[in-house]
Amino acid sequence: MYLVKKIKELNVLSKELKSYKQKGKTIGLITGAFDVIHAGHKTMMREAKESVDVLVVGLESDKTISTTKGDNRPINNISQRLENISSISHVDFVFPIGQEYKYEKQGDLAEIKKIQKQIFMKIKPDYLVIPSSGDYPSVEKKKDVEKWGAKPLEVSYTPGISSTKIIDELGL
Repeated sequence: MYLVKKIKELNVLSKELKSYKQKGKTIGLITGAFDVIHAGHKTMMREAKESVDVLVVGLESDKTISTTKGDNRPINNISQRLENISSISHVDFVFPIGQEYKYEKQGDLAEIKKIQKQIFMKIKPDYLVIPSSGDYPSVEKKKDVEKWGAKPLEVSYTPGISSTKIIDELGL
């Protein structure tokens, strides 16, 4: 059986996704750090894939994660995270969000929105996958995605499970 390579650069991926769209396939996009994979991540991806034909995951750069989560992060570098996410059966494609997309400081919502829109316009998904946590970034993403011509796809959020909590409990 022919297997499509899941790890792509954003520009290459955006061109490939056009053929899926032409065939009437629905595309879902989710972005994040996905530093230490846990059950909450897998549940979120499984639920997303149940609602879309093609699930695409964008991974934040090491620099972005270090800026937003602290100097001890990421635990797994971008190459390791790309491999980890590509091994999840629910994920069809994964791409690194390049160094050109970086947050200057933690909580810089305007910059985060600008970056999300740039990625969104290249991928042109039908759905933006959003955890149903109800936190401020999730609420803001819902508003933005509808302005950009797609729909939010809410998936389960597992309270109490996070990469940061796992890392803190391990004392890393």
